[in-house]
Amino acid sequence: MHAFSISLIFPIVGIIWYLLEKKHKENNQFSDKYRSSKFTNPILSNNLTTFEALEISTEQISNEEIAAETIDQYFSENEVFLNSQLTAELLSSALHLHSRTIGNSIRRKYGISFRDYINLKRLAYIEKNFLINGDYKKYSLDYIGECAGFGTRQSFYLAVKKHYNCTPKEFFEK
Repeated sequence: MHAFSISLIFPIVGIIWYLLEKKHKENNQFSDKYRSSKFTNPILSNNLTTFEALEISTEQISNEEIAAETIDQYFSENEVFLNSQLTAELLSSALHLHSRTIGNSIRRKYGISFRDYINLKRLAYIEKNFLINGDYKKYSLDYIGECAGFGTRQSFYLAVKKHYNCTPKEFFEK
């Protein structure tokens, strides 16, 4: 009786094995069709198909757009740019984002570095307070820069020169 059941099982297993192999070959032919059109971008792995690479880059862009919005909102709500020790690493721990994601998202959205983004926020803060608070004219330029989060006099002067093409003194006289 056992010999009879074993002789029936082997052909059934063989048929199942054949069908699985056939299905596997069909799937490989389908994926090979799409693997023939690979990105030539050296950053991407040679094993990625165009579709797979497009999917990854779309996801990355979407995450960076979300990160940029999160950073903008966090900066406007908390004015963290006033901290002269602020870095992408510190911000990444507060926002639970990778520091490279922060830099990439700012670069993609605004076309500037994270450092320039912080400095522009600081300069906008100075402008806003200069217009609102008449006492700002009484303060020294070094004190104004320090209050806005610039760690050194040189960083304040360089930021004003870079973004307004003048010295802080000329800027405040306008």
